[in-house]
Amino acid sequence: MRILVTGSNVWPKEDFNQIEFVLKNYVMAHSKPDEVITFVTSNCPTGVDAYVSSEEFRALMLGRQVNEETHEVEWNSRDGAWAAIECNDRMVDSGADICFAFTCGGRMKSRRTRHCARSAKEAGIHVIWVNHVGPELDDTIPSPRREVA
Repeated sequence: MRILVTGSNVWPKEDFNQIEFVLKNYVMAHSKPDEVITFVTSNCPTGVDAYVSSEEFRALMLGRQVNEETHEVEWNSRDGAWAAIECNDRMVDSGADICFAFTCGGRMKSRRTRHCARSAKEAGIHVIWVNHVGPELDDTIPSPRREVA
């Protein structure tokens, strides 16, 4: 199973449990015990990608074989916005069974996450939106929220 994870690089550490809840429950409900789970990320050193890349997160997968496929943002190749978009395109082009898009402050504030999720949807990958809920960002957005493809 291939899971594309795109998300905010400012997702608060104290709320990583929201990421854990969504991904762990999805994996446990939709994979076989011996199935290899590959998380496709952009390997950002902060936020959602950092947590999904951590040993702490891998330990939560309850014995599942977990791999990570990273697509680095090539910051020196172009200006930052275009480099991130090219990285998103590479992640989507690599293929996935599902995409989880984790946003902070509502979907309108996570431009690169929105781009990746939109590209995934256009490529036929089902997208599930998960919006951060916390008083410092936006406590009115329900989590998780599923977008109908």
